[in-house]
Amino acid sequence: MDVLLVEDVSDLRMMLRWYMETKQDMRVVGEADAGDVALRLAEALHPDVIVLDRRLETMSGDAALPLLREVAPEAAIVVYSSFVDDRTVSRQLIGLGADAVVDKAVSVTKLEAAIRWSLTQHHSGRGR
Repeated sequence: MDVLLVEDVSDLRMMLRWYMETKQDMRVVGEADAGDVALRLAEALHPDVIVLDRRLETMSGDAALPLLREVAPEAAIVVYSSFVDDRTVSRQLIGLGADAVVDKAVSVTKLEAAIRWSLTQHHSGRGR
């Protein structure tokens, strides 16, 4: 699966890239630190999955989310953020177009599980 990473903290982006590229079926095809860059990359690269932080440079993940859903309807979108500890926030993000919401406090293996689940749900028609 092709993954677009959208995260403003470069060290975290690098760690996520490294982890995903240890998986035979995951390939990071692009990286962005801002929502507007993510939109351009999503439209050009057609990723299977977009991992999206909420706090970004230039355009927030919240603002980019519905626009990403428009330019990349085939992509599963997983919001990965420190600011999702409330069910109301998670429901709002899903309403904006997220297929899953994962707190950064969980292990990267849980993020991987959410990515895989979201992709399956999205492509089976049970997701967005």
